[in-house]
Amino acid sequence: MKNITLTPRAATAILFASLTLNLFLLTWVGVGLLQKRPHAPWLSLESIEERYAARLSDNDAAVFRRALEAHKAELAARIDASRETRAAVRQTMQAEPFDPTRLETAFADSRRAMSDFQQALQSLLLDTAGKLSADGRKRLSEHAPHADSGNARPIPTRAAPNDASVR
Repeated sequence: MKNITLTPRAATAILFASLTLNLFLLTWVGVGLLQKRPHAPWLSLESIEERYAARLSDNDAAVFRRALEAHKAELAARIDASRETRAAVRQTMQAEPFDPTRLETAFADSRRAMSDFQQALQSLLLDTAGKLSADGRKRLSEHAPHADSGNARPIPTRAAPNDASVR
């Protein structure tokens, strides 16, 4: 077998190319894994808790979670109804023969179900707001990112207890 010898320059170039390729592949795999993190669907109790409680201090988040627990059954029922009506819209759009009147009815049912969900969520927030600190109410009123939107604003970080810089 013939022995291959490389000049120091060629060996350095091959080593550099190998390290660059390995770094690229490692980064690509890492980003892919981060993007595929499972997260709760935006229309779920878990997502509601994540979006609202994450913006609050520990004390205010505990108040919110207690109120969420009290409203859990109603919210879950409204979420289920919204999902069912959305599924009905999808089925109606795919049905043959296509019936625009049925689709219009399915859309109206979906709007009603979503309105009922929003009313239940607002009832939760109304129940919670009076029990929160002034800072908690302010943070609760800030824009909530939508889990599926590409232009969601980041969730503000929690205020440290007695942190005077957060106002």
